[in-house]
Amino acid sequence: MPRSVLVADPRPVASVAFGTLLRGSDYTFVGSVAHGRALLDAVHRLGPWAVTVDLGLPDHPSTPGVGWVNAARVLIETAPAVRVVVTCSVETRNLVPASLAAGVKAYIEKPYLRDEILRAFDHVSADRPAMPFFLRARRIARRLGVRWLKDGDAAAARRPGTVLNLSETGVCLRTADEVRARDVLQMELDLPGAAPVRGRGQVVRQVPSPEGGWDLGIAFVDLDPGARDRLRQFVERVLHAEQYSVPGR
Repeated sequence: MPRSVLVADPRPVASVAFGTLLRGSDYTFVGSVAHGRALLDAVHRLGPWAVTVDLGLPDHPSTPGVGWVNAARVLIETAPAVRVVVTCSVETRNLVPASLAAGVKAYIEKPYLRDEILRAFDHVSADRPAMPFFLRARRIARRLGVRWLKDGDAAAARRPGTVLNLSETGVCLRTADEVRARDVLQMELDLPGAAPVRGRGQVVRQVPSPEGGWDLGIAFVDLDPGARDRLRQFVERVLHAEQYSVPGR
């Protein structure tokens, strides 16, 4: 039986788009609300399996503000059976760490991608710890190359991976080779129009990929001089660009 999802977003078009992306999945869209007070009323009335709370949600149309804070806190405290997932845009992504610290377990970035929506719901369904926070460099991240090997395994060949998410603080990648949480990897990441980023990162999350292999969340612990600035500039450029193409790919 599909699990019901209630969407809280001040923009009706975003709610409709979200519901459309759930079609044919194990989750079903049961309605939407546009402010925090309406969300709490709808949860009491509909009893959804999960709610998504946009980080730009006002408390009430007449009192715009941090409605998501109050709504998420009340839901976590009074309706623990309801899974709370936050959604964010470029303008509100800086609020994601605060929401995770408040008890939210997963987040979804806009513009929405179906596989990321389903991954977030699968995450809360499995009752896992909160997702690590990585800024998504839109779809372009999926076209970047990365090579890695375990720290101290210099004799081995570097293994290939596919970048899923990217920020100046970490990377989420997909690889065919299994590694363990807390393993330290030596990595080389290709950036278009710039020198490769080289450094070391620690695995903070390891989950089986629905497409085969493993999805790894890696926090950078040591990067070459200037690498973090190059990453920051690249991520900001991609996040704010409507389109971006990788030369030669």
